[in-house]
Amino acid sequence: MNELEDIKTNINATLKEFNDIKETVQDCCARYMDLHEHTEMLDSLLFQSRLIELEYDEIIKSYKFIDNRMYGDYYKLLHSILSYMKQKNTKYPIYKDLDPYKVYDFLIVKALYEDILKLIQKLEDDIQKNENEIVIHRLKLTTELN
Repeated sequence: MNELEDIKTNINATLKEFNDIKETVQDCCARYMDLHEHTEMLDSLLFQSRLIELEYDEIIKSYKFIDNRMYGDYYKLLHSILSYMKQKNTKYPIYKDLDPYKVYDFLIVKALYEDILKLIQKLEDDIQKNENEIVIHRLKLTTELN
C-alpha cells in the first residue's frame, strides 16, 4: 500500500504542475486581452488555453474514475470475504456503481485494504489450523485401526 501511496503522491504532484501550467496560460490570455494589441494572436492563444483546460478536466475525471473503481473493487472484495465468513460490514461507506466519480478518502481506501489483508491472513490461519487437525485426526485413525 505504501507503493500505491507514493504513486498517488506523484500523480497529485503532476496534476498540480499541470494545473499551474493551465493557470499560467490563462493568465497570458488575460494579459493579452487587456493589451488590446495583436488580437490576431488571441484566437490561437484562447484555443490553446481552452484545449489545456479540457485536457486537464478529462485527466481529473479519469483519475477520479480510477480512484473510485479501486475503492469499489476493495469494497466488493471485502464483502465477498465477509459473506464467506458470515460477517457484516458497517465500517465503510457503501459503494454505489451508479456513482463512478465519487471520491473516497485515501485513508478509507487504505484502511479497507488493510482490513482485507487481515481477513485473508485470518482465513489462511484457519485453513492451516484445519489442515493440522486433519493430519492429527488421520494419524489417530490409522493408529487406532492398527
